[in-house]
Amino acid sequence: MVSFATIDPWLLTMQGPGLGIVENGTLAVENDTTVYACPSDGFDASNASTIIDGSRHVTMPGLVNAHFHSSMTLLRGGVQDMPEIEWMNRGVGPLGAHVNQDGSLVGSKLSVVEGSRFGTTTFAEYGANVARLVENVYLPFGVRVVATETICEEQAFRVISQQGNRREERNLRRS
Repeated sequence: MVSFATIDPWLLTMQGPGLGIVENGTLAVENDTTVYACPSDGFDASNASTIIDGSRHVTMPGLVNAHFHSSMTLLRGGVQDMPEIEWMNRGVGPLGAHVNQDGSLVGSKLSVVEGSRFGTTTFAEYGANVARLVENVYLPFGVRVVATETICEEQAFRVISQQGNRREERNLRRS
């Protein structure tokens, strides 16, 4: 018995040419597994526990946000009309210094709810203290996340050498 079937949406199957668009398709799921994703005329709806009218809708795989800084959500719109490097170093950076940990968690929750509402099923979170975000935002919301800590390129190219009491620091330039 099929758990549920969405009948007559536009299906984006991602199979075959283009997006694999099936007009008036059916997506049938049994125990969290897709068992049918084809034209509706080949599906026996009497095998479904629940029928969802998908006409005038699109059914597609979940979206993946592949580069996400959810803790910066409350900074949206705070700095505008600057070149990117200035925007980051002279705009968002100083503004973000005023957001505390509670504020960044609230911003993360807001952005994950927004993303989930509009079809994002997986987030690639990138930032500082991502373990805290995973524990307090992603796990309680039950959404998928791939999380990594920020990598600071400047520090990666900073050389610190010390001989006795003499310490030297310098930045290496990329060739």
